Amino acid sequence: MFWQEQFGQKGNYDKNNHDLRGASVGFAAKRSHVGGAAVVEVACIADKSGIHPTHFGALPPQCAALCDWNMRFCDFAGTACVEESREAAVHALMLDPLTAAVCSLNKIKHTAEELCEAKKDFLPGF
Repeated sequence: MFWQEQFGQKGNYDKNNHDLRGASVGFAAKRSHVGGAAVVEVACIADKSGIHPTHFGALPPQCAALCDWNMRFCDFAGTACVEESREAAVHALMLDPLTAAVCSLNKIKHTAEELCEAKKDFLPGF
């Protein structure tokens, strides 16, 4: 197979000798529980005609909730960077599970303000 010849890697093959690999694909196209423009890694079938992502359908609600929480964190973090928004950065930190587990909301806001002030030379828009 191409993958083995080019990269010396052994793939996982199905009963039709299709190479099964993971690939990153558009989120909304392959997962039905959350929309948006995110990207996820799904199992794919690779054959002579190309790479074909597999569709798994909706995740169980508890898994979908965790994914959604993480996607909201990423949305706020991305917004903070693109729009140079301290408020979005603080909101992202409030959604981060580790940060939220050890800091109160007031502490997160105060620490974010301190960080932005300390790094203002590197973050001119903030």
